[in-house]
Amino acid sequence: MNIIIVGAGIVGTALANQWQRGGHQVAVIDPSSKALNAVQESMDILAILGNGVNPSVLEQADIAHCDILVAVTPIDEINIVVCGIGKYFNVARRFARIRNDELAGGSSASYLKELGVTDIIQPEKVVVERVMQFLSTPGVKDAANFHNNELLLRAVLIHKDMPLEGKTLKALRDISVSHTFLVVAVIRENIGIIPMGDFILKENDIAFLVFHKSSLGLFSTLTNQTQRSLEKVIVSGNSLIGEKLCLELEKMQIPQIVWINPDRSAAEKAAANLDTTQVLMGDGMEMDLLRELNISHADFFISVSEETDNNIISALLAHSSGVHETIAITDDPRFNDLFLSIGISHVLSPRLVMAQEIVSMIRGGHFGLVMRVGTTDLDVIHLIIGEKSIVDGHTLGDVWKMVKAKFLVGSIKRGNDMFIPTGPTILKTGDDIIVISKHKNRNTIQKLFKARQ
Repeated sequence: MNIIIVGAGIVGTALANQWQRGGHQVAVIDPSSKALNAVQESMDILAILGNGVNPSVLEQADIAHCDILVAVTPIDEINIVVCGIGKYFNVARRFARIRNDELAGGSSASYLKELGVTDIIQPEKVVVERVMQFLSTPGVKDAANFHNNELLLRAVLIHKDMPLEGKTLKALRDISVSHTFLVVAVIRENIGIIPMGDFILKENDIAFLVFHKSSLGLFSTLTNQTQRSLEKVIVSGNSLIGEKLCLELEKMQIPQIVWINPDRSAAEKAAANLDTTQVLMGDGMEMDLLRELNISHADFFISVSEETDNNIISALLAHSSGVHETIAITDDPRFNDLFLSIGISHVLSPRLVMAQEIVSMIRGGHFGLVMRVGTTDLDVIHLIIGEKSIVDGHTLGDVWKMVKAKFLVGSIKRGNDMFIPTGPTILKTGDDIIVISKHKNRNTIQKLFKARQ
């Protein structure tokens, strides 16, 4: 595909990198030579210095033959105009980053389509959704949701007193026979394992479990993760993510929500827009302030500043003060593993989260990497079985015999039904499935299921 990205910021760079590695022709437009130089240093793409709202600049990027146009500048109005020009040139898919909720929602969304925007992307909204996945199941190591949040994937560290410990997967299946529940991957001593029925879970394993949201009670029982309600959440940092997050936290009716905001005018404006959130002007890196807030009694401390250094330091201070869990937002995912190793519970990179979201939107769920299993070589892949796939009409057991590549199908969504498959389950064209496989086998999996990329 021929892809044009207007805006060489965090999201634009991440998208360019992902598509370039996928073998697509990518052009990036930005008025900053510094931003473009940074992109060119790491990628073999066409970099064009200029304003993306100028048709002549877009023509340099060959917009006449463009398949996908993505406008991710910091300014909503520019992104809308870029998509309008894309509509004039008959570009099929035109994505605009929209920060303004009023523009993105309700009747305004239909106006945007008339102006040329086929798809709206909101990085802040997507990041908040990821944060809320952790808050919905406190104590997990990793989290992802599928099928409109009906199917949950959660990773837990196995402790000796957990009902999961010492059990084979077959025994767990017998316990959960009436539930949509399956262990799909395990990390043991930093090695990723696709477990089979006789696999025994041991202390210090990190187990990745897939289950329907209705089985959340069973998940809590088997992992000793009591379904405790959150009592206190502290948010730190001035950003659009912070305000959107507090609005979502208020919907959970958490008794105490505190937002520490270092910007006086922003804090005053936020206080007017929020209902039950206590907005304080201050710095999340001030220990005296954290002590005054009795941070050791907080369930979560979430640092959402636009400065990664501030987020990491404030999250570490919160961790050292005894907060149950910390979440830090970072603009550079290269050091995420380091941050996790020094005590931060969860680290989220908006550019990675948003890039995955956009790619998923484009593929329509046909084939896309959802997440990497820790730092292992295992991938969680979301795909739809395509027409003319050799698996159509065959049992899952037969399909396992067809290929040497080891993989596991974690769930199947067929129409309105969602279930965990077993060996005798017959696969069908159009099945919406979650697959766990080694990274090196991605092409094999894609070809096997004829999942359109």
